Amino acid sequence: MKMKNLNLPLFGNTCGKLYDEYIVLASANRERTLPLNSVKKVTFTKSIAISSLLFMLLPGVLFILPYFLSSEDAFIKVLLYAIGSIIIAFSIFKAEQKYAVKVYTKNGSVLTVKLIKENMHDAKKFVSAAATLIAKNEAALKVAAADERLAGNIFSSVSA
Repeated sequence: MKMKNLNLPLFGNTCGKLYDEYIVLASANRERTLPLNSVKKVTFTKSIAISSLLFMLLPGVLFILPYFLSSEDAFIKVLLYAIGSIIIAFSIFKAEQKYAVKVYTKNGSVLTVKLIKENMHDAKKFVSAAATLIAKNEAALKVAAADERLAGNIFSSVSA
């Protein structure tokens, strides 16, 4: 006896699964299912966490402090500027990154699935596979619309 499973995913990993007619987005708490024809595009985004930005502002005190020193303390002023610059450069280098997959729908809403750093590679694969599938779906819809217009023109010229 042979069994058929018609709902095999075309692509799947930790970020979600891609099927012929819909996309399933996976997150730690839930799964979201979207029809493929309602998705405009899928992107991978990377940004800096707000806590890291606030940490970068802390050395600003080292840039303000020299204005309260006398003009004879030039060495201390340069030292404070140098230490402040080193701390800012280090905090930029060590800034905490946030990763997410964003799905833009045709009705204008944006769905965001947050990721951890370890799933970044899987997310990039998922986004590229989803972009390919969306492009194929859009091409198929355009062909179907063109066929429908052509059939409408043929039937309207036959009946006239």
